[in-house]
Amino acid sequence: MIKYLILFLFVLLILSCESPVECNYLEGTLSGSVIVYNQYGNQMDHSGGIFINLNSGRNYGLSDINGEWTIPYLGTGIYNIEFIKSGFQAIPTYGVQFLGGGEIVMDKKKVFQIPTHSVESLNVEIQDEIVAIHMMIQNNFPLNSVIFIDSTINVSRATDNHVFEEFVFLFQNGQHDIKIELSKFFSNGFHSGQECYIIAYAAPRLDIRHFPFWWIDPTTLDFTWVGLNPTPSEIVSIIIP
Repeated sequence: MIKYLILFLFVLLILSCESPVECNYLEGTLSGSVIVYNQYGNQMDHSGGIFINLNSGRNYGLSDINGEWTIPYLGTGIYNIEFIKSGFQAIPTYGVQFLGGGEIVMDKKKVFQIPTHSVESLNVEIQDEIVAIHMMIQNNFPLNSVIFIDSTINVSRATDNHVFEEFVFLFQNGQHDIKIELSKFFSNGFHSGQECYIIAYAAPRLDIRHFPFWWIDPTTLDFTWVGLNPTPSEIVSIIIP
């Protein structure tokens, strides 16, 4: 009789689990904090409202005014974590191994505001062995930008749509000039007489303290920049001399 009772309880345990793996994990608490920066590189006083999204919404949390967040009753597993708020962006954290049975506190995560202004004019000229790029943005505050260069008119920030890029620090009074040596074009596969295309996006005012500005998504292998304004400049082209 006892043998059949034990067998019945074992079968009941198996049927109560959605999968055998779920019967073996422990629950615990995952917590952390975020630091939120505005588009000009200044830390914001209010760090609340950042949605902490684990594995595409299966588990989630929300940061408080101090940027702290907690996700309780989290089961053992491997988690990808996104930090989401409209108008802001952060580098996701991939492959967090959570064992459960206690509390794990993650490192602070930086969240950046996407610029509200875009690059509105872009001009390029060649001066001796230099490609000079002139940009204008209607904003009196200093921002950065990222320039993307490709051999086709489909140039964009997408991984497959540019050969190389240049990070430009600091617009001053709404304008910025950058000079790129022709040798860099040649080292990236361009040749004399070839037409190349250039586009620019406004970026938050980040500095060396905020590296990296980009990440490679391990699920798609896409090379993604942090916090770029989605509206690009016009596309301009030059002929490599």
